[in-house]
Amino acid sequence: MPPDFVAYADLISVNPISPDDQRYLESQLDIHKIEIFQDGQQARLAGLLGFQAVQSDVEQSTATTVWISAIAYDGQKNIVGIRKWIADDILTSGNQIDFDFNVYSLGPPIENVDILTEIRP
Repeated sequence: MPPDFVAYADLISVNPISPDDQRYLESQLDIHKIEIFQDGQQARLAGLLGFQAVQSDVEQSTATTVWISAIAYDGQKNIVGIRKWIADDILTSGNQIDFDFNVYSLGPPIENVDILTEIRP
């Protein structure tokens, strides 16, 4: 990349999810570690991700789409890195999947990391 290259993104729109929407399952995230390396250029995230079905419906007991998104911010709350982790296996209700991955800065040191999840049948 050229030295003067700057990446940016704008959020155009967001749609709320209805409480009775069955497309997404409520995740249970157990974060064991968010370690920002001393130079601030990467952060390591580790833990467990699972869900508990709220209905006895078969469709709600298995998740085929399971992912975590890590968003890294600098000291001025600017996004400096994003990484998406996707589970290799199907996740069943009551079980958990280990995750362990890094997110990297594209420039300024990382000061904070937010974690988002998505689990769908």
